[in-house]
Amino acid sequence: MRTFPLVALLLFAAGSPALAHDSARSASVRDGEDCPSCDLAGGDFAEADLSGLNLAGADLAGADLSEADLSGANLVGADLAGANLSEADLSGADLTDADLAGANLSEADLTRATLVRADLAGSDLTEADLSRADLTEADLSGADLTETDLSRATLTQADFSGATLTETDLSDSNADNANFAGAVLDDADFSDASLENARFGGANTADAEMPEGFGQDAASPAEDAAIAEDGDSAAAGDEAAEQSN
Repeated sequence: MRTFPLVALLLFAAGSPALAHDSARSASVRDGEDCPSCDLAGGDFAEADLSGLNLAGADLAGADLSEADLSGANLVGADLAGANLSEADLSGADLTDADLAGANLSEADLTRATLVRADLAGSDLTEADLSRADLTEADLSGADLTETDLSRATLTQADFSGATLTETDLSDSNADNANFAGAVLDDADFSDASLENARFGGANTADAEMPEGFGQDAASPAEDAAIAEDGDSAAAGDEAAEQSN
């Protein structure tokens, strides 16, 4: 007598519109249908062909997109936090303002992808190909970019603070105003990169290949604070001298 209510409850849940709707959406996406702003969190899209799809604003947090083809896809503002995108093809995809914090992008193809203002904090980008990608103002703080290809990428104002860039290729990239404070730069290749006003406070550039004539002209945040304090002290001294006169 006690099993009937449980069975009835399970049958009701399985046939409920909400659950059926989510399942149908995931299936339609796997079949190549656009699904902007859809709730696809935790979905299984491994090895799926999602190339060119409009998934702008979609919730794909924690989804399995390993080895999926997302080339040319519209993922503007999509939530991909914690998603598995290992070995996925994201070449030419638009990930502007996308949330990829903590995502696994190891060995992913992101050539020519647009990642403007994307959140990649703490993500795994080991051996990923981001050559010619646009990462303007992207947050890569604490990310692992070991052996990642960032050659000819646009990295202006990107935040690499605390990131690991061991054996990372940043040659010919534009990293003007980027922040590399505290980053691990062992054997990183910055040859022919543009580093105007880039910050390297706390990072050891001695073990990296830097552009010819490279100099740490930009001060670290700590140095900036010290300069400001010295300026305040000097101003106070001048004021005191004027008052005494």
